[in-house]
Amino acid sequence: MKVSKLVRGIIVTVIGLLFIGVGFEIYIYYTPPKDIKGDEAEYYFSVNDIVSEYLNDAESANIKYLSEDGYSKIMEISGIVMSKSVNFNGQYVVVLVDNGNDKAGVSCTFASDAGHCAEGLEMGEQIRIKGVIRSGATYDSDFDIYENVVLEKCSVVGCSY
Repeated sequence: MKVSKLVRGIIVTVIGLLFIGVGFEIYIYYTPPKDIKGDEAEYYFSVNDIVSEYLNDAESANIKYLSEDGYSKIMEISGIVMSKSVNFNGQYVVVLVDNGNDKAGVSCTFASDAGHCAEGLEMGEQIRIKGVIRSGATYDSDFDIYENVVLEKCSVVGCSY
């Protein structure tokens, strides 16, 4: 049976695309995640600076700090510990503010291996936290409330691990 050149070309193209797709999936699977604690922060802010930037122009801040490939920017935020809690996953969550009168703050969810550093934090303590940004501060007009900037995979700068 004779196979036409067109059919043969389609088969070769499909097989080639399958090899490329499998190769890409293997590359993604074996690419290590960002080392938040070990890598340098790309941006340094006080709580007020990052909150103000998002409230003034959220779209350009998202373009600047959030990445479509999932590797968002590492930030180091300085502020005062306003609250500390443990979420449903057993991770510490610390909210930082510049002072008690801020519209919004920065909510920092700690990585599992950095939780012991968050455990020792005291309310009112001035600290620096490094983490990956997940979302910016927003204003919800329906409820008339401000929502915090959200950092994940956080660690306290200077804490020994």
